[in-house]
Amino acid sequence: VASNMLTGTLPSELGLLTLTTSFIMYSNSFVGTIATQLGQVTSVTNTFRLNDNLLSGSLPSQLGQLSSIVTGFWVSQNQLCGDVPSEVSALS
Repeated sequence: VASNMLTGTLPSELGLLTLTTSFIMYSNSFVGTIATQLGQVTSVTNTFRLNDNLLSGSLPSQLGQLSSIVTGFWVSQNQLCGDVPSEVSALS
């Protein structure tokens, strides 16, 4: 759902997704915080993209559970604040 001019908040229920290898929701106008539940989408093995939105707050440490991602983890071009949690910076 990239580049579709979607608005609103990201529902925490997205953390219930299964059998998805990519989480791609960049270049929209999502607002609010990144739900900690997104760290539960451990089936994501390809790419995680929330860049180019209007998300705010800190980056949840639970996103460090997405340790199987091989292509990329993008959250830039938002309004996030604070330090990158060590769990997330450990993603390779």
